Amino acid sequence: MAAKQRIMVQVADSLWTQEALYYACILARKGGGEVTIVKLLAGQPGGNLGLPLDHTVVKQQDRNEIKNYEYIVEDYGVAHSSFVFPYFSLVGAIVQAADYLDANMVFATLPRSLIPFWQDLQLWNLRHRLVRQQRVLVERQSILALA
Repeated sequence: MAAKQRIMVQVADSLWTQEALYYACILARKGGGEVTIVKLLAGQPGGNLGLPLDHTVVKQQDRNEIKNYEYIVEDYGVAHSSFVFPYFSLVGAIVQAADYLDANMVFATLPRSLIPFWQDLQLWNLRHRLVRQQRVLVERQSILALA
């Protein structure tokens, strides 16, 4: 019997996150997997610790946002959980969260940069680090191609 598929979805901008959840839920239903919604909090102390949604560091606005995404996943009838990960480095936080959750598939995106090629370099780094952990990265361009 194959291991249960674990899909991590990073909370980013609303449209991207909703699209990512849509595809993640379809994949989880087909494969009998589960979806974990991950909110990354910038400028917070980093580490390998996933905080529960009710942790004191988490603002009410973030809790409400995550709850709204949980409702989407519930509509698909997919097993799910939610975590908040504080971080200093976004790429590092995505990799650490995926490792902490033992995610097979990671839906993640990085913000655009004013520095030419910086986002491409960061995405390459993220892809490379996840591949070394035998995880699949599904990024913005991949989701748009699926649509």
